[in-house]
Formats: sequence, C-alpha cells, structure tokens
Amino acid sequence: MGPASETSQLDVERVAGIAVVSAARSGGYAAIGGTTLARQILSAVDEMTPPQRLAAGEVIGQALIESDHLPDLKTQVIGELWIRDLELTVWHVLHADRR
Repeated sequence: MGPASETSQLDVERVAGIAVVSAARSGGYAAIGGTTLARQILSAVDEMTPPQRLAAGEVIGQALIESDHLPDLKTQVIGELWIRDLELTVWHVLHADRR
C-alpha cells in the first residue's frame, strides 16, 4: 500500500469516526450550542472527494449491516444514506442556531 492509499484510508477512517460520534450525539448538539462541531462535520464531509465518500459509505454501511442485521441491503447504499442523514442533521443544527 503506497502513501496515497494510506492517506486515503486514514481520511476515510477519520470521516467514519466523526460520523459515528456525531450520530451518537446529534440530538444534543442544538441544545448545547454545538454549531462549531456541526460546522466541522459538515466541512469534513464537504471536503471528501467522491472516492473518499464512496469508501466512507462502504465502511459505515458495513458497520450498520453488522449491527442492525440488514444483510439484504447493499453496504454502499446504506452508508450513503447515513452520510446524507448526517449532513441533514448538522444542517438542522446550524439552521436552528440561526433562529
């Protein structure tokens, strides 16, 4: 594995880690003024290249299939839907802060 592959893998793992943490805590972000974290999450997702987003979706989808027992769904589809949900959640946090 070359340096580019290692960097890409670390980026995917970082994004997947951020995604898991943010999902676990998303309900409390608006309540505690988590706009800084929401901006960081949205920025990290926005900076992903299409291959990084696909790879993150695969990693996240695989974890969800294993934990939620959804073997009949494709990991990439589940992961992409989860990333979209993450984006929407942080958008709601940012939008709620503007009110």
